[in-house]
Amino acid sequence: MAGPTLKEFKEYQKTEEREELERKIEEGSVEDQELAEIKKKTEQTQQETVSSSRRALDVLGEAQETAGATEQTLGKQGEQLGRIGEKGEEVAEKSKAAAEEAETLKKKTGFFGFLTKSKNKKEDKKENTKEKPVAKQEGASPRPSPREERVHAGTKEGEIDENLDALEAGLDILEEKGKGMGSTLKEHSEQIDKTREKAEEATEDIKKGTKHLESV
Repeated sequence: MAGPTLKEFKEYQKTEEREELERKIEEGSVEDQELAEIKKKTEQTQQETVSSSRRALDVLGEAQETAGATEQTLGKQGEQLGRIGEKGEEVAEKSKAAAEEAETLKKKTGFFGFLTKSKNKKEDKKENTKEKPVAKQEGASPRPSPREERVHAGTKEGEIDENLDALEAGLDILEEKGKGMGSTLKEHSEQIDKTREKAEEATEDIKKGTKHLESV
């Protein structure tokens, strides 16, 4: 039998059936058999609710572990993109310098040794401007599940309330993590765009340098 939904967790204690039971108890009009049946049904509902809230906490724990692993992956990716960006800028600077040297060489004569060296540089720069794959994040260390076996004042109602509070707090944390990861992904996208621009600049400088060298 499926347990109550999250909404029903908070509402099951205030149902018309429970209110009717309380009224009958106050009036003393509840038959022993009826009272026993209602008590049994209430305890069954409470147990199902406790079980459902525990399962929900387990799922929340798995979601938090996944979010933690994703955060670590994004952090690693950010570091790698930063290094790639630095290399891209270095390549762009060297390519520009090589193009300027080639233009100077074009204006001079008899310096064929530099021509061979520059062509080798051109091949090296092309290799360096190729996109470098981002290493796959190795398995992140798992985070412990937030579930704790606690029963407030020895009652199922107490555990249900605590589990619901833990669920709400956990969902708030996941929401904040989601916002943070969205911001990180945006930063990574901007870094990739900058690196791509540097690679395009380097490619253009290489073409210019090659053209100058071919005309020497």
